[in-house]
Amino acid sequence: MANFLRKAVKQKKEYLIRQLAKSGRLDNLKDLSSYTLSDLEKEHRKLHESDADRQRDHKHQL
Repeated sequence: MANFLRKAVKQKKEYLIRQLAKSGRLDNLKDLSSYTLSDLEKEHRKLHESDADRQRDHKHQL
């Protein structure tokens, strides 16, 4: 069971790093490999919240 959980955490971290890298808004992607899963989730959440804010602002401008 421990190996399964380790693998799941590793896969989730890799996914989040890829998503953050795709955004192009982070300067130093090498630092992300040292982040914990919780840290990566926070960064990912911030990214999506700022995207949602931008989209909401754009709609209000129209």
